[in-house]
Amino acid sequence: MRNRIQVLIILILIPLGGLYLYLDGETVTMREFFFAETPVVHFGDLPVRVEIVDSEIERAQGLSGREKIDDRYKGMFFIFPEEDYIGIWMKDMKFSIDIVWIDEDLTVIGIEKNVSPNTYPRVFRPNRPAKYVLETETQYPELIGIHVGQKVRIPLEY
Repeated sequence: MRNRIQVLIILILIPLGGLYLYLDGETVTMREFFFAETPVVHFGDLPVRVEIVDSEIERAQGLSGREKIDDRYKGMFFIFPEEDYIGIWMKDMKFSIDIVWIDEDLTVIGIEKNVSPNTYPRVFRPNRPAKYVLETETQYPELIGIHVGQKVRIPLEY
């Protein structure tokens, strides 16, 4: 009986240890992985902490007027009610961003890199209809390997 308990403990601890080591190098803590205080969007297998904006008022405001992306997040994740050629502009922005468009099938369909506040009033749009948009620091999508055609997973409540 004692040996079975030891084996059971080992079988539980080894996967948890591996998960801890995996997440330790990522942007998500163990606590957030199991008890998501902060929404996490997965690009492939990589978890990315995001600030969700899903109301019309929040989407209109976006990152405008901020000095930077909140330190708790790696980006702002916009959720739209339906697919469309969603346009993003840099009105009242104070820093450059990368923009990632995602369709309703949760596939990355477009990326615009290093979009500067100086581009306002130009509007950036994807080549196909999108339902979601990630705005993040410049070079972050490239750094973590986000690419067109990649599958995305979002929290179930969205």
